[in-house]
Amino acid sequence: MKRRNMDIIEQGNTVQEIQPIAPTVENLRTFLKVPEGKKDTELMLDLEIARQRGLNPFTGEMYYAQDGRLAVTKSGESILAARNPNFEPPTTGL
Repeated sequence: MKRRNMDIIEQGNTVQEIQPIAPTVENLRTFLKVPEGKKDTELMLDLEIARQRGLNPFTGEMYYAQDGRLAVTKSGESILAARNPNFEPPTTGL
């Protein structure tokens, strides 16, 4: 039998509803930690670059560096390398 939220609340536990965040430019700026001075059009261009590369800045595959440029994380580089058929991982000698 499926439990209702009221059943959980009556037992003394708190239940919070997760509200979706509206994809406004301000919410994007806050979540992605966009540097001050970066224009909205530049932000949208950066998101398009991420999309074209197949990387997701919302999961930490790309981020804004201190100088304001869009940078790829190690996990993002691993994703890009895995897609490249010519990539050969380095040998470690172990």
